[in-house]
Amino acid sequence: MRKNERVEAVFIILHYKNINDTIECINSIRTLEDNNYKIVVVDNNSGIEEDDIKLKSLVDDLIILEENIGFAKGNNKGIDLARKKYHPDLQQVTDKAKAEEMMKKLMDAL
Repeated sequence: MRKNERVEAVFIILHYKNINDTIECINSIRTLEDNNYKIVVVDNNSGIEEDDIKLKSLVDDLIILEENIGFAKGNNKGIDLARKKYHPDLQQVTDKAKAEEMMKKLMDAL
């Protein structure tokens, strides 16, 4: 993959000690027809090395935090990486038309 690749969406999954739910979420995302996305998992200091090894092979990026920094800050770590590496148009989500279009895509996928 090229550095600083542009993608349409980045899914950020905060992981904490429940590998089965995290893998189920990843597998659900992988069923989407549109593949112009990346998956970033943030391990919020689960401390289970075997899980991190499994996750690393399933996602585009895995961030392993040295301490549990909570839900919001953990997600922010994923957002920071996504902005730097993939340049998704995160600002456009504040645009009502873009937000409605993205929501429709998400709902159609469900």
